[in-house]
Amino acid sequence: KRQRSQDEAKAEAPASKRPRYKPAPPPPPQTRTMSDIARRHLVVALVDRSDPNGRMKPEQWRAVESKLLVELVKRMEEPKSQPVAFGNAGWLEGVKLLSCRDDTTLKWVTSAVASLGKLWEGAELEVVDRTLIPSIPKAKVFFPGTMPKEKALKLLQWQNTEVPTAG
Repeated sequence: KRQRSQDEAKAEAPASKRPRYKPAPPPPPQTRTMSDIARRHLVVALVDRSDPNGRMKPEQWRAVESKLLVELVKRMEEPKSQPVAFGNAGWLEGVKLLSCRDDTTLKWVTSAVASLGKLWEGAELEVVDRTLIPSIPKAKVFFPGTMPKEKALKLLQWQNTEVPTAG
C-alpha cells in the first residue's frame, strides 16, 4: 500500500469520513472588558480617618447606616431625583465596602457621607476607592532557631525596614 501524508489523506477522504464541523478556535486570552473596568470604580470603601487603619466598629456603622437611610428618604422625596441603589456590601479588614450600582449612586453616597458630620467623637468619615483602604503592614522574618527576644526584634526590624516597630 502506498504511504500518504496526513494532509493528502484528509483531502481525499470520502465525505462520510470527513469531520462535519470545524474545531472551535481557542478562547482569547483573559482580558478585562471596558464594563469590568468601569464597574471597578463603583466599589468604594467607607473609612474613618480617625482610625489609623480606617476601621469602624459595627455599632458605628449602624449609626452611619441609619443617617444614610434618612438622607436616602429625603432624596427619594425630592421631585425628579434619580434613584440610587447599591449592590453587594461587605467588610474588609474592618472597613465597610459599598458597591454602587451607577455613577449617580457613587456621587450621592460621597456627598451624603461628607454631610453627615461627626457621628461620634473624632469621626472623620470619607468615601474612597477600595484600592485606597489603609493596609496593615505585615512583617516576615526567618528565625534559624531559638534566640533572645532582643535579637529576634532586631532581626525583624532589619529584614522589614518598611514596617514600623517600637523599640
